[in-house]
Amino acid sequence: MKFSFLKPVEPLAVQIERFQWQKRKQAMVLLMRIKVLLGMTTMKILNPQPPS
Repeated sequence: MKFSFLKPVEPLAVQIERFQWQKRKQAMVLLMRIKVLLGMTTMKILNPQPPS
């Protein structure tokens, strides 16, 4: 009885953990993109180049 009740809970916990990990990964990627964009814009402001 207890076993059959606990069984469906485990995959749910794993799914939640995976979902949270994916969200964290997405947030990290987003932060990296923002950092790169900020770096590029500051570079353009500091040393403007003529349009090629």
